[in-house]
This record gives sequence, C-alpha cells and structure tokens, in this order.
Amino acid sequence: MVAVTEAKHFVRVLNPASEETAVVKLYKEFSGRRGRVFDLCEAPKGTPETLARLGELRELNVEPTDNFWRVFPHGKPTGKRITNSTLSYERKEALLCADGIHQLHIANCCRLKLARGIKAGETYRLGRINSVVYRVTKTHMEGKPENYEHTFGDAGGWRPSLVFRDGYLFISGGTYRVTWAGIEN
Repeated sequence: MVAVTEAKHFVRVLNPASEETAVVKLYKEFSGRRGRVFDLCEAPKGTPETLARLGELRELNVEPTDNFWRVFPHGKPTGKRITNSTLSYERKEALLCADGIHQLHIANCCRLKLARGIKAGETYRLGRINSVVYRVTKTHMEGKPENYEHTFGDAGGWRPSLVFRDGYLFISGGTYRVTWAGIEN
C-alpha cells in the first residue's frame, strides 16, 4: 500500500483501520497479501491520497509524440522506452500503483527538470503507452519477485497516454482493469 505525500521524507506507518476500502481490496486481490503497512511516497498534486502498490516500475514503452522528445531532449530514454534508471531517484524505486477505481499512477518518480520550451502548469501528452513492465511478488502465484509485462490494447480498447506536467509523469485514460492476475484489457 502506498500513501501519497508531497514531501521528500519517507516513513513507514501501520494502518490500524479495519475498514475495507476499495484500495485495500484491490491490493489484497492483486498481491495476495493484506494491506496493513503504508509507505509514504512522493507523487504529484492531484494523485489520490491512498494507492495500492502494484510493483516497482521497470519500463514504459511509449509511442512518442513530438512532446516526448521536448521533455527528454537529451535522449535519456532508450528509443521509445523509459526505464527505471530514468524514473528513479535517491535510491527510491519508481512505483506502479493503482487507485480504488483501478486507474494507474506513478509514485516515487523523480521530478524531471523542465526542458526549454516546456512551460510550468501546462500539460503535455507524450504519447500512447504500448506496454508497462513492473516487478512484484505475488504470494498467491509463485511467491517470488518477478517482472510482469502488460501490453495495452492487445485485446481491444484504448491505450493510456503518458502525460507530463510540472516535472511529473502521469498515466492518463485507457481501458484496462487491475485484477489478481495483473493488468488486463
């Protein structure tokens, strides 16, 4: 489970609440574990206060727009792939998370500097996300850390967009659902 904070200070707190919120249910179904411990993570404004941790974000494969290359002018991503080394900072892994209505979010992502021509407060669509790779331990499956790759739109529906605003990356839109098996179209 992940609780969102604007600070760069990270602490672990126990969740004594007994209520079954949508996020707690999602986390239990997805990971096969009870959601009792919260990690406080940095995330952009507008992100729901409580998220279910799906796993460490390893890679986003994006069909880039011109804005993609404006945000990453020095080609930090390898081609169309944005890897964990680009997203992580201060030895914190970027996390792929979901909220109570199954929308995906990125937490603990490094805040990117605004490149020339990118204006603060404006939203830039960087491209459609073709696939996402994340690392997770699922106790109800093998029980050991494994990388999972989900390809969006392979069973129909819309692929989500990667969006950039004020130094942060967001996942926006798309038709998918988070289940015990992973992300499904």
